[in-house]
Amino acid sequence: PQVLALLKTYGAGIVPTDGLDAARTKIEAIVTGALDSDEQEMRSTARELAALALADRADPGSEVNPEERRHELARAIRLYLEGRLRSTSATIVLEDLHWGEAPLLGLLEKLLDQLRSPLLLVCLARPELMDRLPTWGAGRTNALALRLGPLSASDAEHLARELLKDASDGRVREIVERTEGNPLFVEEYVRMLAERGSDAVVPPTLQGVIAARLDATSSTLKRLLQEASVLGRDFWLEALPGATSSSSRATDIAEAERRDLVVETRRRGPSGATTYRFTHGLIRDVAYSSLSKADRSRAHDHYARWLAAAAGERAQEYSEIVAYHAERAFELAREVNAPTTTELGRRAFETLTASAGGARERADFLTALELYDRALAVADAIGVTGTERALAQGMAAITRLRWDPSMSSISEVDRAIEATRGLGPTEHLVRLLIWRGSTAVTLDDVVVARALFAEAVPVAGATGDPDVLAYALWASSEPAGVIGQLDEQRRILEQALEHMRVSGAVRWMVSCLADISANAIERGDVDAALKTAEEGVATAERTGRLLDRFKAANALARGLVATGDQEARAAAERAFALAREIGGPGALAVDLAAW
Repeated sequence: PQVLALLKTYGAGIVPTDGLDAARTKIEAIVTGALDSDEQEMRSTARELAALALADRADPGSEVNPEERRHELARAIRLYLEGRLRSTSATIVLEDLHWGEAPLLGLLEKLLDQLRSPLLLVCLARPELMDRLPTWGAGRTNALALRLGPLSASDAEHLARELLKDASDGRVREIVERTEGNPLFVEEYVRMLAERGSDAVVPPTLQGVIAARLDATSSTLKRLLQEASVLGRDFWLEALPGATSSSSRATDIAEAERRDLVVETRRRGPSGATTYRFTHGLIRDVAYSSLSKADRSRAHDHYARWLAAAAGERAQEYSEIVAYHAERAFELAREVNAPTTTELGRRAFETLTASAGGARERADFLTALELYDRALAVADAIGVTGTERALAQGMAAITRLRWDPSMSSISEVDRAIEATRGLGPTEHLVRLLIWRGSTAVTLDDVVVARALFAEAVPVAGATGDPDVLAYALWASSEPAGVIGQLDEQRRILEQALEHMRVSGAVRWMVSCLADISANAIERGDVDAALKTAEEGVATAERTGRLLDRFKAANALARGLVATGDQEARAAAERAFALAREIGGPGALAVDLAAW
């Protein structure tokens, strides 16, 4: 949401009701207008910004690691901001950064390292951010951390007199002594006096003052504020579960604004509705704490369902928020032993795993791992067993292996394989076996790798899915290729290609053709290598996938180099341009290694 707001601020004009295609088009338009660079770089920047702002599932996302992903995202933001700002200074304010997750905070640090424009980035946070991450933003000459302390007694007195206008010295001294330099407490104290009169008995704490102010409102307004607090600091009237009429809500929200409890903002919600905001986070916190756990559970569940429906085709953009509210609905129901606990738990498990899958596809592995772990905790709490739990456990294991390819991660994949084997032949088991087999290859454990791939192929065939079998056949050539058994590798790849042609399973065909071409070069059959690479290019044009086009272009360039063709240089430059468009060092390294 913060990145989306930034893009809106700088001219994209994206509104919550825009479809994915419309939002992407607007991002492409502002990038084209901002950047003075080649077409590939503009497309790459637009794609990365769309992936960040819209949680878009970029095709090559699965090919890069988390560090590469953060680098590319930060680079895209830097290029865009530098293009927009040029020599004009600007300020961006990020509020409530203490709620920021590690990926966002890491991205901001990357941006600080790379940006070379006159931009002031102001990050507002509660002290717990520095308690949690004491070194965040430290060690930089272009960063400064300021901790705001309480007002002095004289400043607190001055503030109280300005707000009170006409008041006795005794009342002012009372406010100064009671509030201990907290400016919000001073303001809330004065508001309570304004609402209840100078003889009001003021509670001794800030939370008590806010609670007293909420209690002084009508029952319908207090209920509205309590339900709104479940959504967060920002909320939309149509998202609330209450059954009050629209006219009553309009009256209540006007009263809330008059009492300075909420304020209308210029932002629009996911359905295009007006966004209201609690004037301070503590007002929201107190309203939330005054709601019973059973009512909180129902409100969280209602909002999760409403947001999933309101987001429409941009649901992935809000999937983590939906999952959070579904999870909170379950946790609260469980605490009060509500009859809906199991039903809410199942919904929480489903939304958490779906959100984790989206994060994994965007190569946001750390977020995906956290979501999978939370999903598995819910699964254990409600007793989810069998295929669903095994799938979540397996995907968590694969994600952890990609994030941290350590022995503990490998052991986790092994446990997931054992848990999945008992469920019969599934695509999930095939993927686990192949990932584990590829890991064994990198560890030079070819015997283990061969055994895993040998198991994966018949399991894939038993699923009855030609795409899964094509994937397993193609992947199983890896051990032979690594140890230089070229004839065996060619036999496996040609078997995979024949299956793909007969079955029409083309998803992995370009990858298979590229490997056959590389194998032919290694065997000295350069004519066959070039012919196969040309077929790969034609196939990639039909699939339209960016990664396919890169692999085919790279294979063609290698084939032309091997035959001494004068077009080799131009072909290599086309492959390199596609590698740049994909982004991340991985594709560039593969391409540069050939030349």
